[in-house]
Amino acid sequence: MCLYRRFFLILAMVFFATLELDGRALVTIEEVKGDQIGYIVHSLYGDFFVNEPVLCAILRSSAFSRLEDVRQYGVCHYCAGPHYYTRHGHSLGVFSLVRLFGGSLAQQISGLTHDFSHTPFSHSTGYGLAKDVSRADYLQDDIHRQYLKDSGVAYLLANFEYSLFDIDLHRTDFMIVKRSPPDLCADNIDYILQGAVYDGVLSYNDVKRIFFNLKHNGTDWYFDDESSANSFARAALKMMLEIWSSPGTQMRDRLFGEILRRAFKIGLLTRDMIVFGTDDAIWGILQASSDPEIVGNMYTILHWRDLFVINEAGTHGAVGMFVQPGKFRGIDPLVLQSDGSLERLSKIDQEFAAEFEQARITFKKGWLVEIRKLPFSFKKAKQE
Repeated sequence: MCLYRRFFLILAMVFFATLELDGRALVTIEEVKGDQIGYIVHSLYGDFFVNEPVLCAILRSSAFSRLEDVRQYGVCHYCAGPHYYTRHGHSLGVFSLVRLFGGSLAQQISGLTHDFSHTPFSHSTGYGLAKDVSRADYLQDDIHRQYLKDSGVAYLLANFEYSLFDIDLHRTDFMIVKRSPPDLCADNIDYILQGAVYDGVLSYNDVKRIFFNLKHNGTDWYFDDESSANSFARAALKMMLEIWSSPGTQMRDRLFGEILRRAFKIGLLTRDMIVFGTDDAIWGILQASSDPEIVGNMYTILHWRDLFVINEAGTHGAVGMFVQPGKFRGIDPLVLQSDGSLERLSKIDQEFAAEFEQARITFKKGWLVEIRKLPFSFKKAKQE
């Protein structure tokens, strides 16, 4: 293990031992002025100093600061309790992982900017903006390059002789940053670990152990310990089923898409207001609307637990509607074997393999959503 990597592992262990969650962000930055100009990044994986001019310029950019008010879980913040995990914190988390595991400067830039194009309410907005609803979860990817141009980030990068191609997430040599499930990448490692701490799925000691046994060989992310791989993969399944792609989340996302389409139709919102906006600003505009359709759908989002009941996947026999299958994002990590080879966790842990397959089947079948009681009329909802 290189001295650089060992130093940060030790630093991370000290950091984990003292970190407490008190409603603040898990990952933050602190500007440093004086003899050494730059930023200290306080991350879930340890603290480190950043002084590269291009990275400092990105950290100072308005495109980056906007993400402080774009929450990771969309409308859940407003209807399921406060959530402090933001796209700002996630971007810093991905950047931290790429940097601490030896990624190139271009890969670090890619990790830091990979979510700049996320709209307010994260994936929820995709159902209102995407021309093809099947691309709703990929809206930020589809508009990423154009957003970097329109927001001035492309111009900023050009000042440091970086093109958009140089930091393109789709480059085959950038899989350290972004890779599709079931493989690991800095993106899904962070949204699983940070999200799991915020939501109480994993403790700090769990994350410390998982991080310590996480490795990257220049091509693949993997674990050198089966137990850590198991903890990570099961946390990912739990969060996917109960948070990211739960039937409740799917219902709220699709309903919020209807709200946005209505808001566009009546001129309440424009595409630019969404693309360059923030959660609180857009939510405030929608809440102030007197349009009956928007009022009724906003009420339904806020009170969905009182209005609907979600049955087990594939259950039939009552009047209701099927929630369309969600985005299955199960992670089946690679695990180092005694002979030096890498094997999927599902190949060496049959119990996990069964859980993984059951989750896949659940998403394929979908959930039956039954009406518990009729929603209040639009007029009554507005009066309340």
